[in-house]
Amino acid sequence: SATAGGMSTFTLSFVRVGDAERDERPIARPDPESQARGRADALADRLAALLDAAVRLDGVSSYVADQTRAALMDALDAAGDALGVDLAASASWVTRVADDAAALANMIRAGTLGASLQGLFGALGEGRALTPQHFFAAAASLPAPEVPLEAGITRATAASNAMAVTDAVRNFCATEGLRGAASALPPSRKDAQALRGEVVAAADAVIAGLPLTPAGDEAMSAVTDLRSSVLLALAAHAGAAPDIRVVTLARSLPSLSVVYAQNGSLRAEADLVARNGVEHPGFVPPARRLEVLHA
Repeated sequence: SATAGGMSTFTLSFVRVGDAERDERPIARPDPESQARGRADALADRLAALLDAAVRLDGVSSYVADQTRAALMDALDAAGDALGVDLAASASWVTRVADDAAALANMIRAGTLGASLQGLFGALGEGRALTPQHFFAAAASLPAPEVPLEAGITRATAASNAMAVTDAVRNFCATEGLRGAASALPPSRKDAQALRGEVVAAADAVIAGLPLTPAGDEAMSAVTDLRSSVLLALAAHAGAAPDIRVVTLARSLPSLSVVYAQNGSLRAEADLVARNGVEHPGFVPPARRLEVLHA
C-alpha cells in the first residue's frame, strides 16, 4: 500500500496437525541416484572447461596441431577398444578431426573441444549395454603422456596438449562410469562391494590428475560430491541385493538342481553358470567352491 509507506500485509491460515497425523506425513529425502546424475553433469562441465583452458596453439607451427590430433585419436582409439565402440565413427566432428588437423585447430581456437568430447562420452550410454566397468577399464587403458623437461616451445606445447587431451578422455570415461554406477543394480552384495572399490579408485584417479589451480580445486570438489552421491546410491541398491552362498558339491549335478536346492526357485540359475564359469550347465563339477546367489 502506497498510503502505508509501501508496506505489504498478508494473511496465513494454519491447521494444527495431531501427532498421529504428523507421523503419517511423507518426509522428503534426497534421491542419491538423481543427485549423482546432476553432479556427473557438473563434473563433466568442469572437465570440459579444464581441457579448453589447457590446450593451446599460440601461433606455433602446424606440428603442434598434428601432434595434438594424433594424441587425441590415440586416446579415443584406446578408449574405444576398451568400450567396444568405434569412437572415430561416433560423431561427425571426430571424423573431420581424424582427417584434418586444421579442424582440430579450429575447435581449439573456438573453445569447443571440451564440450564436444563431453557430448561424445555423455551419449555413449544411450542405447548401448555399457557397464560402469567398461568405462573404468577404458579410463585405466590410457597411459599418461609425459611432457619433456628440456624442449623448445613447439615440442613443449605439443606434449602439453597431448597430455591434456589424454587426461580429458580418461576423466570423461571415469565420469560416465561413476554416473552409471549410481544406477547400477549389482546382482549380489559381494558385487556391490567390488563396484564400490572401483568407484573410489576411479574418483581418486581423477582427483590425482587435476591441476593445482582454482579451476582444478573446483573440479576436485565436483568429483568428491559425485563420489558421495554414487556411494549412497550404491549402498541403497546393495541393501536390496542378495547374499552369496558358497557350496561344494559331493557329486556332479545339473545347475538347476543346485540352485533349487539352495533357494527353492530357479531364478539364480543363469548367474550360477556365469559366475562360476560352468562349461556345461547339465554337469556342475563337484569338489570345488561354487558361489550361489541366495535369492
